[in-house]
Amino acid sequence: MFLVLLEFGHYYSYILDFNSSKWFRYDDVNCTEIGEDEVIRVSKGFGDQSAYGLIYFSEALRNKNKETDYRPNATLSAWVPTNLKDEITKENKQFKADLDEYQVTQQVTDIIREYEQKIVAVEMFFRRSN
Repeated sequence: MFLVLLEFGHYYSYILDFNSSKWFRYDDVNCTEIGEDEVIRVSKGFGDQSAYGLIYFSEALRNKNKETDYRPNATLSAWVPTNLKDEITKENKQFKADLDEYQVTQQVTDIIREYEQKIVAVEMFFRRSN
């Protein structure tokens, strides 16, 4: 079952992994494992919330999905137009550059925070000494 809930213009999904029989909640970039009891509770609706859409799979489709190989398939990329591939490649490179910059910024921030703490400790030491 695939469940999408609408919450003030914000969507999130509950998805059952057929292979592990575990439920997951997908909310933007967050993915958390949840219990089936929560899925059932939310799918019935509560307060001012209710399911926006429910998708059910037949047993045959579910079994077919278990057999699906999700590894990258070079033959599938033949169907993607070249201009779209180029755009995706460009966006992926920019994302990687942004991620690298963010990681460096976080490292610098951590170093500055550590040295600020050391400076405060040294200042306190000297105050006590005087």
